[in-house]
Amino acid sequence: MLLAIDIGNTNTVAGIFEGDKLLSTVRLVSQSEDPLLYLVSPLWAWYREAVKDDEIPPLVAIASVVPQLTEAFLIFLRSNLALEPLLISSALKLPIKLDFDEPEQVGADRICNAVAAHALHQKKHLPLVVVDFGTATTFDILSVSGDYIGGIICPGPRTAISNLAVQTAQLFDVEVEPPSGGVIAKNTEDAIKSGMFYGTLGEIEYLIGKIGEELGAKPTVIASGGLANAIIMHSKIFDGIDPDLTLIGIRMVHEFQ
Repeated sequence: MLLAIDIGNTNTVAGIFEGDKLLSTVRLVSQSEDPLLYLVSPLWAWYREAVKDDEIPPLVAIASVVPQLTEAFLIFLRSNLALEPLLISSALKLPIKLDFDEPEQVGADRICNAVAAHALHQKKHLPLVVVDFGTATTFDILSVSGDYIGGIICPGPRTAISNLAVQTAQLFDVEVEPPSGGVIAKNTEDAIKSGMFYGTLGEIEYLIGKIGEELGAKPTVIASGGLANAIIMHSKIFDGIDPDLTLIGIRMVHEFQ
């Protein structure tokens, strides 16, 4: 049994694997205030309920971009369960090459996305792009040979909307969704939704086009992340969606050690 944990800036997602089968998942807010109480303990309670017995996971692997929360999990696992998790990083043996100026700067989640996407989706021997919709919208690019050759980081739509509400006196937070009418909005709420939703789509489609130009080939494009479902149905640029891509990548990296 493997407990795979993906710690992000906004959410922490965990999955239980038996072999290559994903049995159960949970999504929790990445609570930085007393994370042992409000994040680690609820996640462990979910695990114990999901496995329905007293079994302690013999294996734990973590991909994290939040050092403070990583430390909270390490304290809990080491002190209470005598477990030493595998921490995903570029320093591990990986099934793909990181062709990046400073590989240690590639986030653990992005490494896992690239590993899983290469294994699951690079069937046509085309360049591949993973677009992960999270706190940031990230683009991770794989060459035809499966090497990780770089990426792009943009503010995620949820992050952009929240920042707009904080930085302006008369604008406010809205959901990441299409406006009720067309692109030209008739009220402030729809104007924000239109800008963020269609602006995100336009940004993605433009960047995918530029990536294709640099690579000299149209890439396969896979969507992942918490906001993927809300966005990809409105664009024809995506070839598929895999909401569990990061968790699957954690499992694959763990198995490769």
